[in-house]
Amino acid sequence: MGPPRTVFIDREHISDNIEGVTNTVDASGQFLIPGLIDSHLHLSQISSLRDLTSYGVTTVFQMDCKNYTACALFKGHIGLSEYFNAGIPATGPNGSHAINMHTPPDQLIFPSSDPVEWVGHIFGNHSDYLKITAERGGPSLLMQSALVKATHILGKQTMSHASDIASYLEAIASRSDGIQHIPDDGLLPLSAFRDIKKHGQFVTPTMAVFKFASENPIVWERLRGVSWANSSYANVQANVAAMHRYGVPILAGTDAIGSFPVNGTFSLAFPHGLSLHQELHNLVDAGLSPAEAINAATSVAAKYHKLGDRGIVKCGMRADLILLRRNPLVDISSTLDIEKVWVSGREYLDVAK
Repeated sequence: MGPPRTVFIDREHISDNIEGVTNTVDASGQFLIPGLIDSHLHLSQISSLRDLTSYGVTTVFQMDCKNYTACALFKGHIGLSEYFNAGIPATGPNGSHAINMHTPPDQLIFPSSDPVEWVGHIFGNHSDYLKITAERGGPSLLMQSALVKATHILGKQTMSHASDIASYLEAIASRSDGIQHIPDDGLLPLSAFRDIKKHGQFVTPTMAVFKFASENPIVWERLRGVSWANSSYANVQANVAAMHRYGVPILAGTDAIGSFPVNGTFSLAFPHGLSLHQELHNLVDAGLSPAEAINAATSVAAKYHKLGDRGIVKCGMRADLILLRRNPLVDISSTLDIEKVWVSGREYLDVAK
């Protein structure tokens, strides 16, 4: 957080052009930070973009897309969070994602599948990156590596779901760009952190979903089919803390879905927008400073997702901004004390209270 200064917004960008100012905001004693980036979530309703924007989440990364026509509807909403999406995840036929979510065969990748053809189909449908589901019964390490290679040839990025130690080590070995989640079934070996750094990979641990599931065990039963005996939120915290100590790039993401259906009449709230602020708190609890947690949702996220036009309050950048009433470097919960939000230079009036 720098000394007090004046920030100019010229159309969509932060500017140093002081000519023709038509509107001013007196933000004395307040704090301006970049718009937040949720690097891992799942959307099913356009209204969720409004929820996200109200909490200052101005960029979001959807981690799957089963219907390309539906996903396209989330893009291009002026004044709301900008949306990026994966395509159909590369999920094997014997993994929990295929079995528990009743994934149809035409959305699964098999040992006989051509990885180059699969990747071409994903990006031919305007996906922004490829998601690989590394899990027990999922694609082999050989297939994962081939998918990563084919994606990199196109100049695109891969994101790998991995939430147990064995799958995590496979995701690291595959050279996937971003590893999503963190193991909760034990502690990663130190060699894992060394290899992540050596490969230039990054991690979006999504502590929020693990905390949500630890408080609501039915979540894991629905997602995994079984409760893993060694699973614990303490393992999640310890692994994130170790990653931070060893300098692994950490991005903030939530895995939020809005509401988690339990049965036909009852669901659990896992809200978009609010959950990212909770994730910042989780990261601080795991040992990151408030500044590092904010960077995980701004400059670090922008850097590793190759979005060079946002994440920093600087001339020439997108005017994605949040004005806060209290200093978040003193108390990370202050990110929720929102005065104003701008998305690409447009003020969003219905901010979260």
